[in-house]
Amino acid sequence: MDSRRLARVRRRAGIVVLIAGLLAAALALPGQVCAGQGSPLAGELFARALGNDDVSYTATRTSLFWSDNGQTRALVAYVSKDGGRTRYEYPARGNRPATVVIETPEAVCFVVSDGGRTRVTTAHRQNDNELDAARVKLALSNYQWRFEPSPNPRRRIISAWRSGAAHASQRFWIQSDAMIIVRSERYGPKGELRASWSLDTLHTVADLPDKLFTAPHGPDLEVREASLPEIVHLEEVQSKVGFEPVRLPDEKLPEGYRLVNIAIEQTAGKAPRKAVRFVYSDGLDSFSLLETPRLSSATEKLKGENARDVSILDTDAQLFTSAEANLVHWQDRKRRYTLMGSLPPNVLMALSRTVMASGSEQRLRPIVSTPVSGIAPPPRRGLGELVARGWSRLMRIFGH
Repeated sequence: MDSRRLARVRRRAGIVVLIAGLLAAALALPGQVCAGQGSPLAGELFARALGNDDVSYTATRTSLFWSDNGQTRALVAYVSKDGGRTRYEYPARGNRPATVVIETPEAVCFVVSDGGRTRVTTAHRQNDNELDAARVKLALSNYQWRFEPSPNPRRRIISAWRSGAAHASQRFWIQSDAMIIVRSERYGPKGELRASWSLDTLHTVADLPDKLFTAPHGPDLEVREASLPEIVHLEEVQSKVGFEPVRLPDEKLPEGYRLVNIAIEQTAGKAPRKAVRFVYSDGLDSFSLLETPRLSSATEKLKGENARDVSILDTDAQLFTSAEANLVHWQDRKRRYTLMGSLPPNVLMALSRTVMASGSEQRLRPIVSTPVSGIAPPPRRGLGELVARGWSRLMRIFGH
């Protein structure tokens, strides 16, 4: 039995244990599992479906995004999934070339076909299961979960909500027989629909050919290796990037948000340099702070009709809004800063003021070498193992 199939058998054993636990809890608390009432079991069912790698299917995934001015952006992908391997095929549209993304536990491969040329870029992955599982634990603790009425007996509808100006609510449709999330909707703080995605023409299959999840090779292809951002711990940042970054104090974060990831990235251009990205999340939503050394006195400005000049603490900045995410960009004498996420523009502006006020006076506090989320990793079996691989897929769907 190969390692991939052995891993499936182990995950199935974990699922059996989890189902037994859920059934026992349901029998013990029969009044909790009903439409419209809060239920921890709804959150656990969501986590189980999110981390389900024991199903293979093909589908068309349609993603829609709504901006504040009512504009809608659509993104279509043809998806093939086999266990922990996923293939996304994005057809060419406008100036965007046809792109295939192949994700496996070991690597991510991008195949871009444009003007008769095909470029194949492969990047090997770090094991970030602990970080993904930490986000799931945040989601289960920060959000209220409940079952909602469903007209389709084969599908369960689960909602997750929080109150407050910085928080969004989400709704998930789970196909019960295959334990797959087939649709999701994301709402803003005022209840307005901001994003959705759905799996259409879904077909579950017994298995898919390995060639779908293998990087193409050939003399006519441009093949190269690339590096994904390096995940590091807090005490490593300064030695990795060569400067002391500013980060948001924990007490200044929106309620429920925590630092869940720190990544060292390489900037593009003729003079690439290292940058640091701090990622904060409440479990379902996230935002990031990117800090890059400033090598020239030239002012870097964002381009696009949705970018506008703003002033924050007497500092010139730019606010960029779009259907997918919002962004605040500014610079001081030493660095450039970019705050980006699905948070409302006024919340991002307030966070920008906090970063500016902290400035270079903030010092990194020494901490013990633990996952940056500060949450102990879950057991490698059971719920933590099931949700770990699935979480990164959900965050990518919404562009985080």
